[in-house]
Amino acid sequence: MGNTHATVLILLATMCTLLSGCTKDNDYTVTTGKGRLNIRLIADGSTQDVATRVEETLPDINDFAISVLKGDEVKYSCDKFSQYSDEVLFPIGQYTLKASYGQLHNEGFNKPCFTGLQEFSIEDQKETNVEVTCHLANVKVSATYTESFKKYFSDYSLKVNSEGNSPIQFAKEETRSCYFKPGKLTLTLNLTKRDGGVQSSYQPIVIDNALAQHHYKFNFDVNAGSATVNITFTDRTETVTHTIDVSDGTMRIDPPFFILNGFTSNTALDIKEGKEADHPLSLYLNARSGIEECILTTSSSSLISQGWPAYIDLADLSTDKLQLLQSFGLQLKGLGANKDKIATIDFTNVIPHIEYDNGVLSTFKLVAKDKLKKVNKEEVILAINSLSNQFAVVPPEALPSGSTYIDLVVTLDGKPETIKASCILYGASQDLKCGLLSTEGDGITHHIRVTFPVKITSSTQMTVTCGRKKATFTLSVN
Repeated sequence: MGNTHATVLILLATMCTLLSGCTKDNDYTVTTGKGRLNIRLIADGSTQDVATRVEETLPDINDFAISVLKGDEVKYSCDKFSQYSDEVLFPIGQYTLKASYGQLHNEGFNKPCFTGLQEFSIEDQKETNVEVTCHLANVKVSATYTESFKKYFSDYSLKVNSEGNSPIQFAKEETRSCYFKPGKLTLTLNLTKRDGGVQSSYQPIVIDNALAQHHYKFNFDVNAGSATVNITFTDRTETVTHTIDVSDGTMRIDPPFFILNGFTSNTALDIKEGKEADHPLSLYLNARSGIEECILTTSSSSLISQGWPAYIDLADLSTDKLQLLQSFGLQLKGLGANKDKIATIDFTNVIPHIEYDNGVLSTFKLVAKDKLKKVNKEEVILAINSLSNQFAVVPPEALPSGSTYIDLVVTLDGKPETIKASCILYGASQDLKCGLLSTEGDGITHHIRVTFPVKITSSTQMTVTCGRKKATFTLSVN
């Protein structure tokens, strides 16, 4: 597959003593056992497609970041290549030159990301020439519309999002390319007809594995006779066409919709970590044309660190995935193999698994798609602000030898019966019996008695937990 366009910017420079913005980990002024390095950077904006239009202006090579690594250790780094100046000597050995521009997670128009790597070796008192070509690390997306399409609809717009990220809107006049991270890409098309002003939102295309250095050019056309929209693009070497029905009768059918129980979309609920919600938090889904997908996108560092998926189709769950979600307390009805038009999704028992995250919200976004490729109009986001339960353990004083219990002071804005303890006995961790002695007037300071199965005669390690939070300390014995 040939490159149809490759705009290349080249800069030849000698990399040396670093100015502001650059770092080094050693003194490279002694000449013995060292050598010089000449760098040639190339920015290649071409894509691996059969036909590619003229690209946007490439970024200036001087703005690329540079790193020189020895193994995994960064020996030199500079925010801008232009900051390298004068002569630098590198100790002999094997290195890797890394050059980059932009951030892959920073998606949008005019936000390309380029990366390049090249291994090289430095020889004693010799000059090494290294060339590194930086290729596009993003997926490029652009959209065009035929005149027939423009005349058929009074208004239209396109939204594209990569997995786990917010959609980026292409206005109908937009001609620029937009840059996304590789992986799953989802397109949402909003259409308004001229006659009668009927409006619908469709999600006609999902690309499961959009590749870096590829340009997906979507062309939108309409067949007025059959009242269909044809969307054509090239995926690698194959031309793909998707068709959606835009007849009046079809467009007037209601899209999928959710009825929310116990929360308002995108309005955060304050819930203490480890506690249950004081009322049900669930959704009712209705899709008159039949449920095809129900995508749940989760942003929650605490849940995801426990194994909860960041992105999943609730209408197409394997047995393992279903059991995983159920282990967190999620309850689903109507989304199995026999899914039809109605389903319920209940998050009530998921809430106690969400941990405090310094004020960062945990969010659950749902998008339902029906058999006509229509998606719900209203944004549906369950947002939880998990409040700290203030769990802490006051370090205990040393125990007398032969003790069979220890009394701990534990701070917890929650149920004291959730406090657990263990210690190392005979070389292995052993769970211990915990009992509440009393709770102080503030309601969060608890006196807990922890009982040992044997007399404690030597110092050991003890751990007190509440959910996934824990305090570990050495229990000293006099």
